[in-house]
Amino acid sequence: MVWDEATRQVTIIKDGQVAQLTIGSNILTLNGAKITMDTKAKVVNGRTVLPLRAVATALGANVAWNEADQTVTVK
Repeated sequence: MVWDEATRQVTIIKDGQVAQLTIGSNILTLNGAKITMDTKAKVVNGRTVLPLRAVATALGANVAWNEADQTVTVK
């Protein structure tokens, strides 16, 4: 993961896929294609917070939510 303070943009590269997110935006750019997310990337207490499901799915992972024990599994 690469953070660009000037543009407030995060770039994640995995297996040739390039995902970019900008703080305050709900647009994820994947290899140049724009994907609208249901929430925005943001900074909380000095930490960058990204929408896990949107980023993981865009990069080819499977995300599962277990309601019974309130856990997320990313594979």
